[in-house]
Amino acid sequence: LESNNYLYQAMLDNGLSPDKLRFLLYDDEIGAAWGKRTLAVERRTFTLSDTKSDIGLFAFEQMRKWYKPLAAEFLKAVLFGLSCPEVVYKQDDKGRYVISHIIQHKTGRFLVDKAGRTYIQNKNAQNIAIDSDELLSKKFFPVIYKRTHDRQAGNPLLVSLVWPWFLRSKVWTFWAKYLERFGSPQWVGKAAQGYDLKTGKSNAEMMAQTLAKAISSGVIVVGTDEEATAVDASANGGTSF
Repeated sequence: LESNNYLYQAMLDNGLSPDKLRFLLYDDEIGAAWGKRTLAVERRTFTLSDTKSDIGLFAFEQMRKWYKPLAAEFLKAVLFGLSCPEVVYKQDDKGRYVISHIIQHKTGRFLVDKAGRTYIQNKNAQNIAIDSDELLSKKFFPVIYKRTHDRQAGNPLLVSLVWPWFLRSKVWTFWAKYLERFGSPQWVGKAAQGYDLKTGKSNAEMMAQTLAKAISSGVIVVGTDEEATAVDASANGGTSF
C-alpha cells in the first residue's frame, strides 16, 4: 500500500507531503483564488432525484443543512488529491439518525491501493478497507481527484503550485540580492593596525562592519601595509565569483 500512497510519491517529487502543502493556501494569490472558487461551489443550488417521499424530504433537509461543510471537505480532494471526511451521527427527537458534526482528517492517514480502495489506519497501525466495514462505510466518505495509474491517491493541485510559489516568493528575492551584490562596485578599505579598547575589536574588523553596511558582502579590509585591488563584475558575474 505504501508504494501506492501519494503521501510517499509527493515526498519523492517535491520533498513535501500533501498535508504539508497547506502553507500554499496562506499565499495571497493562491488563497484568494481558492476562496473564490470554494465560495462559488458552496453557493450553487442542488437537488435530489426524490424530493417527494418522506425519505427524500428528510435527506434533502439534511443536505441543505450540511451542504456547505461537506462541499468544502470534498473540494479538498482537488487540493490534496484525496479527501475523506468523517461524519458523526446522533439521534433526533424522532429517533432518526442525523448528522451531528463532521471531523476533518489529514490525507496521510489514508492509503489507496491499485484498485482504488481506500484504507484507514487505526490505533493499532492496522490498515482497514473502508468499504469492507459496515460502520466505516457509513462514517467515512473518500473522494479521489483525478486518480491515475501512477498516482493512485489522486493528483493534488497544490503540487503543481509549489514551483510557481517558490519562484515568486524566493527566487526574486535571491535575484535582487544578486543584483545588489554584483551590480554594484566592491568597497576596499584600509585600517590601521591595533584594537579599539572600548569594543575589543580590531580596527580592521570595525572597518569591515562599517563598509558592510554599504553593500551586502561586497567589502574587503586590508592593513596599511597590504593592498587589494577592486574587481569589476563581468557580464555573467563569473569574475566576481
